[in-house]
Amino acid sequence: MSNAEMILELVRKNNGVVTAAEVTQAGISRGSLNHLVNSGLLEHASRDVYQLAEVWDNEMYQLQIRYKKGIFSGKTALFLNDLTDRTPIRFHMTFPLKYNIGVLKKQNVKCNRTKP
Repeated sequence: MSNAEMILELVRKNNGVVTAAEVTQAGISRGSLNHLVNSGLLEHASRDVYQLAEVWDNEMYQLQIRYKKGIFSGKTALFLNDLTDRTPIRFHMTFPLKYNIGVLKKQNVKCNRTKP
């Protein structure tokens, strides 16, 4: 089985999404991801997140994958728990107090910090 086939198998097991860390854990070089992107089989969704071309882009899922210490809160949590019928314009996430949120301020995320 080639590296590309192993990556595509990982992607199918993960509902069409794979991270660069998962590929590295499987013992496959990250260069194979670039090869699949260049051939059109995968799309580069966000930093270190790749998905199949036919998979619908889910921004909340990508945020959760990239920022594992963050949790959805506020209006976003209400939306996810079906307690409101309004889709949030900005995503609300809460992070530990010392977590660096500089990159998130440039994205569509309103960040809160809290003590552990």
